[in-house]
Amino acid sequence: MTSNIIVTNDKDMRASFALTEIEFEQMRLMDVKGTSTWLQKHGFRDFVEIFKEHQINGEILSMLDENHLKEIGVNVIGRRLKFLKVLGAVKSASRNYRRNKVIWQAAETRSVTICGAMYYASCCFLQPPESYKLTGMTLKLRTTEYNYPCLPCMGYKSVNHNVFLAEIIDVDSELTKNAPGCSMCFGEPDRIQVEVQEGDSLEPKYHMLTLPLGQGEKTAQLIRNHAEDAKEMQAGGAITTK
Repeated sequence: MTSNIIVTNDKDMRASFALTEIEFEQMRLMDVKGTSTWLQKHGFRDFVEIFKEHQINGEILSMLDENHLKEIGVNVIGRRLKFLKVLGAVKSASRNYRRNKVIWQAAETRSVTICGAMYYASCCFLQPPESYKLTGMTLKLRTTEYNYPCLPCMGYKSVNHNVFLAEIIDVDSELTKNAPGCSMCFGEPDRIQVEVQEGDSLEPKYHMLTLPLGQGEKTAQLIRNHAEDAKEMQAGGAITTK
């Protein structure tokens, strides 16, 4: 059977199947029938019945590798190699999707005590709240660094940190426990500490997140879960921090 795809080299083939995040999201949600239509559209009509038999939908499609193709009976080497080139573009889109999809985000919660409100309302502490964003591969933090820590009135700068989830060692949720406030105070916000081992660095780094009261433990567990997922994917070669 003649393919509808004309390919001059590997680079051209992958480029012809480049997917935007929106296109990948649509492809990921395809059912088995949708996958059949997708195969026919891209010149792999001869794969339709095999994929139907093995119930391969859009989500499973992005997980396939050469061993899977052999196992389900794609035995013609030329056709298998051509399809693997297409899968390379699909997997690239999958990585971009995971990398950029926002799972959770929040802004720094400042002290809700009367003293804390006065502290942040002063002219010395008009810096914007820090921000936190969790994606499928990173914890993105925008934090504040003062030019002179003891003299915040002397200026500050906002610093962006991209923490790879696979490099997170621990998320300390014990810091979320707060003592009851006094009659003039209403309790401090939750604080969690993220410990990170970056690359070949010998010393871990620590990042503090300040969250609404009662949200610390839940957020800490969310970060732990996604960090474990990222480590499993890294161990399997699906992602890299380099």
